[in-house]
Amino acid sequence: MKNIAYVTFMVVIFLQSCTNEVLVSGAYPIPMPQELKDVGNNITADFEILQLQTGEKDTLLADIKKVVSLYDRLYLLSQSNGSVYIFGNDGSFVKKLSQGRGPGEFLSAYDILIDRTNENLEVLSGANVFRYDRDGNFINKIELPRALIMEFGKVGDKYLLYTPRITDKNKYYFRLYDSQTGAESNLVEGFPLPLVEMKPHIGQDRNGEIYFNGMCGETLYTINEDGICKEICRFAPFISDIPTFEIEHFSDLADKITDKYICFCGVRNVGTHLLEMCVCSDRLYNIVYDTSSKTAYRSIFDGVQGIDYVGYDSQWSYYAVYPYLVSEMDSVSKMHPMARQIVEGMRPIAEKDIEGNPIIIKLKSLLSRKSG
Repeated sequence: MKNIAYVTFMVVIFLQSCTNEVLVSGAYPIPMPQELKDVGNNITADFEILQLQTGEKDTLLADIKKVVSLYDRLYLLSQSNGSVYIFGNDGSFVKKLSQGRGPGEFLSAYDILIDRTNENLEVLSGANVFRYDRDGNFINKIELPRALIMEFGKVGDKYLLYTPRITDKNKYYFRLYDSQTGAESNLVEGFPLPLVEMKPHIGQDRNGEIYFNGMCGETLYTINEDGICKEICRFAPFISDIPTFEIEHFSDLADKITDKYICFCGVRNVGTHLLEMCVCSDRLYNIVYDTSSKTAYRSIFDGVQGIDYVGYDSQWSYYAVYPYLVSEMDSVSKMHPMARQIVEGMRPIAEKDIEGNPIIIKLKSLLSRKSG
């Protein structure tokens, strides 16, 4: 019989703060997602459905973690094997970036982004950034601080790096790194033990502004090129309002937090002044937040399982769906009309190749009024 050791932890959850500059307070509070309405007529959406080419071995993706684009190219990151694939914007396969220990090769990609200034693809692998031109030709490698870096973003010429808090000595979740000078500054102090985390998400607005949230946090931040963080919005009641409580299992932590409180699971850019947020309460919610009017709505995909946000470009937000999951979406009783239309549009693709590549949904969300 397996012996199971039960350990009781005293957990105190503190409000996160940026430590290199004074945090601007007064973030706009968002109601609990249960109280939000569906996206109304003031936000409109258009969509396209993209079928990725399959056939040869290198064209088949096990999953899609992230999509970025540059002109007529789509760059897809697969989490299962850390590979990066290039497709045309019509779904045609172009190439797979070389992996290995040779010149211009990386072992496993953790994250990808587009350097809009130089119009290059950048691949995060280990503590290095590998730079490629739009066709996937290797340019050079940039060395980062020696740490476990899982996500990155660009703030001007600097890198915003996310490091998991895997030891008690690693106090900070984010750091800002200048690859030209080697200067570093730490951002967003972490929680005390136990080291239970939800993975954050670094989202970049179409004007270049970075949005990010920390683990189990109810607050969304921005950061500018000077490294100054600012609160944008947060949910009420706040997680930081929870008094000290005891847990016997790590899994109990999520139950304690999500019963009556909110935490971010990720923030996503879906349009000018529009952010989509995945938040956890009594269930996972997908909401759209209008930063100009400080108003939140449930997104068109709220409550639909299997449609995963994977990235954006200057016009579109990208979602990925496994073909075999399309038929299961019929069981969703309450679905936004546009979501239902998208599901119906994916059905012929899924029925034709149930084991093929994930289907890409391109969604364009627009404010139908002038933003304030």
